[in-house]
Amino acid sequence: MASTIALVGPDELVVNKVRLRPWKRDDALDLFNCLRDEHERLRPWIPFVPDRPMSRTEVAQKLAGWMEDHRAGEHLHYAVWSGRGLLLGSILALGRALPDAIEVGFWLTGSGSGKGLIQALVPALLREVTPALPLRFVCDPENERSVRSVRRLGAERTSHEGTLHTFARPAFRECGV
Repeated sequence: MASTIALVGPDELVVNKVRLRPWKRDDALDLFNCLRDEHERLRPWIPFVPDRPMSRTEVAQKLAGWMEDHRAGEHLHYAVWSGRGLLLGSILALGRALPDAIEVGFWLTGSGSGKGLIQALVPALLREVTPALPLRFVCDPENERSVRSVRRLGAERTSHEGTLHTFARPAFRECGV
C-alpha cells in the first residue's frame, strides 16, 4: 500500500442482532463451508473466488492474509454473523484507495441477501472506522443486487473502467447518514 495511513475499526459491532467482528482463525471451517456452498453464486462477482471451490488450505491461507491485513490497518475484514451464529458474509474497508478514500466491499450468502443487511451494517461500521474519508465502491454493473445496495447507500456512479463501475459518496460521519 502506498499510503502510511492505517485504518482503525471496532472490535465488534452488533446491529439488529447481526454481529460484525474481525475474522478469526477459528472461522476457517465456517468460511470454507460457506465459500463451498455459495461458490457458484459468488464466483462471478468476488475477485478472490477462483473457478473451482477453494481447498481448506487455500481458505485458511486467505483468512490468515485477511487477519494480517486487519492487524496492520491496511484493510479491515469483518465477518457478518447472524444472531444464531450463522456466517452471512463479509464487509471490507479497503485501504487501497487511501489517502483519498476508503474502498468498501461486501458479499453475503443467499440467506443473508435481500434483508437490508448492507444498508444497516455498512453505515454502522464505517461510522466507527477512522480516518473518516469519502467512500468508493467498485461493482460489476451486471451484479444488479450490489449496484442497488450501493445506490441505496447514497453512492453515485463516478466512472467505469472496463467492465467495472465506480461509485462514490461522502463519509457517513460527514453527512450525518
